[in-house]
Amino acid sequence: YALTTSGTNCTTGVVSQGTFNGKQANDKIELLSDVSTAGTYYLWVWLDAAETSTLTMNQSVSLSLGGECTDQAPNYTYTVNIYDENASGYNSVWIGQPIPSGITQYTSPGEAITALEAAYSSVYSGATTSLPFFLRHKIGNGTVWCVTEDGNTYCPFETQSECESANWGTCTSSVVTNGVTGSYVGFTVSQELASANLGMTAGTYYLKGGDNGRSYNENKATLISAFGSSYCTYNSSSFNCIVSGLGAGANSYGGVNAVVGAGSYCGVSGDGYSFCEVFVDGGGGG
Repeated sequence: YALTTSGTNCTTGVVSQGTFNGKQANDKIELLSDVSTAGTYYLWVWLDAAETSTLTMNQSVSLSLGGECTDQAPNYTYTVNIYDENASGYNSVWIGQPIPSGITQYTSPGEAITALEAAYSSVYSGATTSLPFFLRHKIGNGTVWCVTEDGNTYCPFETQSECESANWGTCTSSVVTNGVTGSYVGFTVSQELASANLGMTAGTYYLKGGDNGRSYNENKATLISAFGSSYCTYNSSSFNCIVSGLGAGANSYGGVNAVVGAGSYCGVSGDGYSFCEVFVDGGGGG
């Protein structure tokens, strides 16, 4: 199946796609989320077999689909995941895993930013700066997609198509209960910053990680919306925008980050690993 914004065919304007392999009656598949504007979508369903196949010739097939739309806000939590290299597990968060209890959760981007600024001030003996970035995690019940490599299983993919496109190995689904089903690094462009830099647009933006580059064009569009084109550079393998001490980047491998200064960093990598850190010479953190 494929959900598209185009009524022309199933490969133009694809929003989500996948198969019904392994699905049973009454199973649910999330086709669309995080929609803030009205639009028309088309659901395409087809048999992945030729009419001349012995599996489909002279066979009858029936299909019944139902669906629902809600205005319920996604269950997001915001973190700054202050990194301490002496802490067990490095305070990392992976798609498909619960957020560790040692990582403080916040209810808004502003709260997360304030916490990171306080940690920066603590590490740098009262220094003050604007650290307009944080991490946003989509929390809930659902299915994530995993690959096994060298005996280890990684679950960084939100959809089967993302997993298969990465070509890491055999893709298998895993049910998540109250876990992280999507990770993003968020950053804000203040009105003051936008006014001081022609081409920038004030707002809160999110760059997606954890899908090995499938979000490259999506992240690129987000960066252009925030920074315009004046502060952006492009080459064959990456797209990056930097301005006035605030950096945000996306590359073709799915790694995304927002950076302020030499002593702080937030990132969501292509394999689903995400953290923020405030660091000093010699290691350690706030």
